[in-house]
Amino acid sequence: MTDESNDDRRIEPPHPQSCRQSRNRAPGVVGDGWRWGIAVAIVVLLTYPVVRWMISGEGGTAVTGSAAGAKELQLSFEYYRDGRYQDAIAAAKAAIAANPSSANAYNNLAVSYMGLHQVDDAIHAAQEAIRLDPNFQLAKNNLAWFQQERLRSGAGEAR
Repeated sequence: MTDESNDDRRIEPPHPQSCRQSRNRAPGVVGDGWRWGIAVAIVVLLTYPVVRWMISGEGGTAVTGSAAGAKELQLSFEYYRDGRYQDAIAAAKAAIAANPSSANAYNNLAVSYMGLHQVDDAIHAAQEAIRLDPNFQLAKNNLAWFQQERLRSGAGEAR
């Protein structure tokens, strides 16, 4: 008889399924919240530099600071977009002559050189853009691309 009374007093831990339901969560949802948190963190970390760049007005379409060379800078972007790389180089150089501290103009010059596969000139222009604006993420990305192309073309010539 004492054995039966001990069995009645034993408290079983709740089944994990009952815990899920008691918190009004659907089965399979418990533990998935951290995955969403990581996904959101990754998206924020990847998009933050781009959003910051867009807000700052950096890039080939907007002129920050001095208006000197604005027309030439816009022309260099349009020529580059149209695949007229030689004209884009000339316009970017004119923008630089009008405003030598324009990181945007040097970046446009760099990508235009890259359009003509002039990798060394592209790297030099991108480095100058970064020297003028150390936070210019687009120029940093372009420089990394140019350096990768230099390595790739160097490996191709070695074969």
